[in-house]
Amino acid sequence: MRKLLWIVMIVVFAMWGLSGCGGSEEVVASEQISEESGKNAEEVVASGENVEEAETEAAAEEVADTEVVVVSEEKVERVADADGINLGNIANSNFWSFQGNELFYTANYDVGIYNLETGDLSKVENHGGNNSYVVGNDLYFSHITGIRRADLSTGEYVQLSNSRANYINVHEDWVYFVNSMDNDTIYRMKTDGSEPQQLSILSSVRCLIQYDGYLYFNPYSEYNKLYRMKLDGSELVMINDQWVPFFMIYDGKLYMSQHGEYGIFRSELDGSGKTKLTDYYGDFFNITSDNVFYNNAAENYQLYRMKIDGSENELWLEQSVVYMCVNDGYLYFFNEKDAERRVHRMRYDSKELELMNLPSSI
Repeated sequence: MRKLLWIVMIVVFAMWGLSGCGGSEEVVASEQISEESGKNAEEVVASGENVEEAETEAAAEEVADTEVVVVSEEKVERVADADGINLGNIANSNFWSFQGNELFYTANYDVGIYNLETGDLSKVENHGGNNSYVVGNDLYFSHITGIRRADLSTGEYVQLSNSRANYINVHEDWVYFVNSMDNDTIYRMKTDGSEPQQLSILSSVRCLIQYDGYLYFNPYSEYNKLYRMKLDGSELVMINDQWVPFFMIYDGKLYMSQHGEYGIFRSELDGSGKTKLTDYYGDFFNITSDNVFYNNAAENYQLYRMKIDGSENELWLEQSVVYMCVNDGYLYFFNEKDAERRVHRMRYDSKELELMNLPSSI
């Protein structure tokens, strides 16, 4: 009986021992699984954090890229094209001003903003104006009620002066213009319209160009002789004593058509070193890519082209061209024989012509 009891106890202890070892192994395995699961979980969390960080960084990079693009687009929109403020365009009465792909065009005292790529038209405001001049995001122009400045992003405007103007030039804090309400004499005022000043009593000024600290102009009252003076009206000097119907400045040189001794001439800015480029002369011309385009008065004002040294002088277009402005490979002009006074443009190089879908200037 006692042996039997010992046998039963031994069997019970053996079974308990096996059960204990099995439990210990399961606990160890469970702990290992738990540790591995913990590691995996940490890796998953870390991975998730890395993904989130990567996504955040990617998003930040995307935002940064977007911001750069926006800034770049703003620069394109707000900064005038290289040919936008072209001194030849001002001399041609600035019927057209440019800013990137936008064209500011004067048609019958109607200022419009035209997109050259899409052909879309939007108004700064439904009111008339002419002699436009673009500076950054501002459009200066002459309205029938006076000089205005419009914000191109909003279309809102402020009235700067009650004086109507021709040949508007803007430089730093000043607006220079020919005051058509005071015998076409030269004035300036601050860009906010304050401090209006008459700079010269010479009247009937036909053209006004601001360049490198001087104002250049040809008053009809002085037989269209060419003058220049400092921006404050001082140091008035006559630099060409001939009748000058048209002039402009290109690459630091004066180009002018001239009566008396007929022709188109080039000189230094002070009038010295005058050289004749051709015996022909034109009432309008413009210069781009080292080519002079001019309307030849001896040939019914048809468009001629020559190099700026006077070479390769030839008939370029059999149309009577007036008021020519240049921008981005195109010459914009009116055909004097066109009774509707529609706007044409021509590629500089190919002579490819296009009739623009713009209002008449009549």
